[in-house]
Amino acid sequence: MQASHFIPGRHPSILFDEDGVHACCYHCNVGLRGNWPEYYKAMVRDYGLEAVDEFIRRKQVIKKFSVEELETISKETKEKSLRLGRDVV
Repeated sequence: MQASHFIPGRHPSILFDEDGVHACCYHCNVGLRGNWPEYYKAMVRDYGLEAVDEFIRRKQVIKKFSVEELETISKETKEKSLRLGRDVV
């Protein structure tokens, strides 16, 4: 499995939003370039159209992280990973 990002590319305002990243097979993520039409349908099913539209809108928001914010994100991600029994470098 791979981490598939609903919004491709690197948009800081949504980069670390876990709702926009889901497990995906290599074929869909790479071969089908994210399989966006099916991904979109699944996102609408799971989160609702309004939430998906808001997520898409947020990619345009400019976000500059402070060092402290990035350190917090890193720490929280490592803690979540440990709770799941995985080690994150």
